[in-house]
Amino acid sequence: MGDLRLPVWPRQRSRPGPGTAPVTGLGRWAPLTVILTGTFVYILDFFIVNVALPDIQGSLHASAAAVEWLVSGYALTSASLLVVGGRLGDHYGRWRRCCRGCSCSARAGDSASPRSR
Repeated sequence: MGDLRLPVWPRQRSRPGPGTAPVTGLGRWAPLTVILTGTFVYILDFFIVNVALPDIQGSLHASAAAVEWLVSGYALTSASLLVVGGRLGDHYGRWRRCCRGCSCSARAGDSASPRSR
């Protein structure tokens, strides 16, 4: 068998344009922090729903099969909205969509909380 080599692509160096400075220090880690925070909140939301399942089942007088459908529907809806939100972020701008998504999520959580009823 001959030599298997991966193609070597020339490295493209990005040069900052006029009026821009290279990202250094903590600014380099800011995008990672935002992404990890969003992922944490997304996963935490699923944990909250799973912890609340006994109360949901009791208040709706639902069977175990109905609760399984509820969790599946929640996961499917959440995943679908995540894909749609990603596409809208590509089209309209990631930062704007991220801010709107976070604010909508916060408003929905606030309106669903027991103290606001």
